[in-house]
Amino acid sequence: MVICEQTMKNILVSSDIMDDDPWVPIAETESLATVLTHFSRKQNIHRVPVIPSDPGDPEENKNNSVNTEKINPVNTEISSIPVKFNNSAGNTELSGGSAGKNKYITGLLTQSRVVQYLMEHYKDLPMKIRKKTIQEWHSVQNTNYRKAVETVIYTQCTFLAYRLLMTKGISGVGVIDDSGRLVGSLSGTDFIRRVYPNDFEKTVNELYKPVGLYMMSGEKVRVENFTCRMSDTVDDLLRKFTDFKLHRLFIVDKDGKPLSVISLCDILTLFQVE
Repeated sequence: MVICEQTMKNILVSSDIMDDDPWVPIAETESLATVLTHFSRKQNIHRVPVIPSDPGDPEENKNNSVNTEKINPVNTEISSIPVKFNNSAGNTELSGGSAGKNKYITGLLTQSRVVQYLMEHYKDLPMKIRKKTIQEWHSVQNTNYRKAVETVIYTQCTFLAYRLLMTKGISGVGVIDDSGRLVGSLSGTDFIRRVYPNDFEKTVNELYKPVGLYMMSGEKVRVENFTCRMSDTVDDLLRKFTDFKLHRLFIVDKDGKPLSVISLCDILTLFQVE
């Protein structure tokens, strides 16, 4: 498709991505507490570039990069955990902005990776947080993210469902049946996976299928994998977010009808050090 030949410069100029997802570099020696402040307090910061404390020589920084898998288990004091990021894509020069000049990006840290890291070392996290139920914290938590669930019925045109994502400025919606029971979810990632660069007609045909039929032709996901109950604990949520690589969990009632939604941002806010 011709549209796939557009440069990143043209895409950025025609969007507000730079305003919606601020570019906030952090040093490799910053603590996890600093990262949590960016992820949990500032809406729409989903990832931060990691830079060396001392820019130095990019080749030297590359050799000194630390693999996150080898970091020692965390302590209950989140503020003492340094952020160290494995360089898997080489160093990229970063100039201007709050990071100063001639610093190099050694990695990109995402909300998903931090949640995964917490899960890997969940036994070292404060028990008072781990055992909190959704009922205890979600309805009163101070977060920038909306908790209302946006839904589409399974008979709706898929194109209109994706348009809802764009007009509402959200990354995913729940899919319900005629009785209002949650039967699936649809996200921007699903759209990307179903674009056929060399077959525009097939892409369009997919978009004009009913949502239910569109989901059936994709990856099969069990509803219980992306839903939770008010009685579930933070431990339960961390496990689901990491096991199924989710960005959101839908809270459902006893009848399976959606009540609210939990984002990665919500979970990370719980571990924020005041």
